Amino acid sequence: MGFNYLFQVGSDFGKRERLAIMQSRSLRDDEITYACLNDIQIALNHVKTLKNCIPVGTVEFCRSVAKIQGIELPEELAFLKELKEFYAKPFSLRLFKNVPNHFFVKPAKEIKLFNGGVKESLTEVIDPNTPVWSSEPVEFQFEWRGYILDGKTVGLARYDDREEDTPDDLIKKALQCIEEIRAKINEKKAFKSRGYSIDIGLIKDDKNLHKIKLIEINDGWALGLYKTDDLRMNDKTYAKIISTRWSELLSGS
Repeated sequence: MGFNYLFQVGSDFGKRERLAIMQSRSLRDDEITYACLNDIQIALNHVKTLKNCIPVGTVEFCRSVAKIQGIELPEELAFLKELKEFYAKPFSLRLFKNVPNHFFVKPAKEIKLFNGGVKESLTEVIDPNTPVWSSEPVEFQFEWRGYILDGKTVGLARYDDREEDTPDDLIKKALQCIEEIRAKINEKKAFKSRGYSIDIGLIKDDKNLHKIKLIEINDGWALGLYKTDDLRMNDKTYAKIISTRWSELLSGS
């Protein structure tokens, strides 16, 4: 049985992801439906069965589809105590109103409730009583995403805005860092997900120490696809991560 993919349109996000899935499709009975954020319910009325429906789009879009499907999505994976040794700075759980203005903040419960950033630079209106993870800010020079499927690293991509290529020695160090984090997740059983990403970054400092640290873990149900000149993610592998993670959610496992 194939999947019913629900592609988000009307947003800049998702174009690369949609193309990757379309190019990787191997089952003739896969179906594709398109929907804007505001007409998800109308689009789902044309889907034969919700039990195989996989949304591809923004976090907000995927969350809306999951709600209609009756799926309770996992909480934010912003900070995992099992991985505290890998973060650049220690995180603390606080209410938004209690965080110093120069600290970095991100949602503690609901994924992408707002975009993480330094508190005093945020433009969104945030409830003062919102639980957030906070830490001293860290500036990264290069940032990578490691793609994980069934406990193995299956791809690596740069996702920062810098133009220069990554030196080979840094790619090797980035992969080593991701492997160490992945191994710790497997060892500690830090969370349950067959498909997810590990985001890491090279700390920008004057000593050129090449310190690579964990930025965050992202669950695979709304995972962005990045392609750079370092190690390109295979379209078929990306589609497999998305479909595998959603198959878990749809089955309730």
